Amino acid sequence: MQVGMRAMKNERMSLGILNMSEEEQPNIVKYEPTWKNLTFSIGEKLHADFRIRLKYEGIGQGRFLRWVVLQFVKQTPLIEKLIEEYKKDNGNLSKNREKKLKKEREKAKKVRENFSLSEEEIGSIFDIIEIEMPDL
Repeated sequence: MQVGMRAMKNERMSLGILNMSEEEQPNIVKYEPTWKNLTFSIGEKLHADFRIRLKYEGIGQGRFLRWVVLQFVKQTPLIEKLIEEYKKDNGNLSKNREKKLKKEREKAKKVRENFSLSEEEIGSIFDIIEIEMPDL
């Protein structure tokens, strides 16, 4: 068991996760029990430019891409703005579908504002429900 824990720590260290803040770290236990690889191809010049830019900014490639995925999943305002720009540039959704998504986002934003609940408070609510009603 100790060897497994050491291997997991070494894997996290090699991926640069131990240096990340608690919020940036992928939650291996609760969120995803195993690591998954994302693979895609880009042109050689774009790859070189990307690596140069990362080096200039002092950011590791894996760490940066994990952070982007986390922002995407959390639907942060920053990433939502980028997604809107992407959709404008690539036009991959019908106008009708785009309107529906925009309305849904606005509704969700209003609900968050009305209840003013942080992610931590939402987690606390679920913890209380789990304690009070363990059968759910």
